[in-house]
Amino acid sequence: MHVYVENIKNPGVRFEVMEYDAETKIAKLKGGFGVIFSRNISKPEMEKHGYKIVQSEEALSLTPPPAAPAAPAKKAKAEEPAEEEE
Repeated sequence: MHVYVENIKNPGVRFEVMEYDAETKIAKLKGGFGVIFSRNISKPEMEKHGYKIVQSEEALSLTPPPAAPAAPAKKAKAEEPAEEEE
């Protein structure tokens, strides 16, 4: 069984729970680049930062799917100089 901390707004953003101390509610998490760090994953902290616990039988990817390319920005029209009357 694999356990992850997953972002609610961006479901592809997740961290694998490597170890968990039930007494202190501190977990060692592993991110997409392989960096291991510790965080408090108590229910109030998870809700505060927009995360949830996910359990999976199979290993899930730690890297989010690629985002759709953004639409190109519209170029502002260059203002033409006003004609001067003589």
